Amino acid sequence: KEKLISKEKNIQEIIDLENHKNFLDDELLKTQNELKEQIAESEKLQKEYLDAYNNFLNAQAGILASTLKENSPCPVCGSLTHPCPAAKSENVLSQNELEALKKDSESASNLAKEKSQACAVLLTKIENVKIQIQEKRSEAKIEENEKNILEYLEDAQNDILKCDNQLVENNTKVESYSELESQ
Repeated sequence: KEKLISKEKNIQEIIDLENHKNFLDDELLKTQNELKEQIAESEKLQKEYLDAYNNFLNAQAGILASTLKENSPCPVCGSLTHPCPAAKSENVLSQNELEALKKDSESASNLAKEKSQACAVLLTKIENVKIQIQEKRSEAKIEENEKNILEYLEDAQNDILKCDNQLVENNTKVESYSELESQ
């Protein structure tokens, strides 16, 4: 009865571990989907920031170019001639707006890293639960093997008892025949 209770407990532990693994698998899938969305958002914001930053730099060149005068040195390169000055840009973000975009981009990137780390943690947990399941299944097989060995030993002991009984019976018959022959 104790072995049956132990086996039942082991099976329940395996079922609980399998349920926990399924829960973790679902969490991993959900987190991976969130990670994909966060990566897409991060890439979008990074592109927006880089585009805005390039526009900002071009606007700065346009501002500098608007102050150039022929035969006066360029503040950037020192040239006295200015054959193709940069055009002044319209619709350019301010430095504060640019910094806000950069922070949004960095925040999105950090969130993607956090989701990636969460996926790694879940994968580790899933692997650990898989190992626990394998150990419990091995224990169950060992218990099953022990049960088979014990049954085999019990059968062997019963066979030995039968043989002993048969030997005693045969010895008794031999003694009876010997007595009959001696008469």
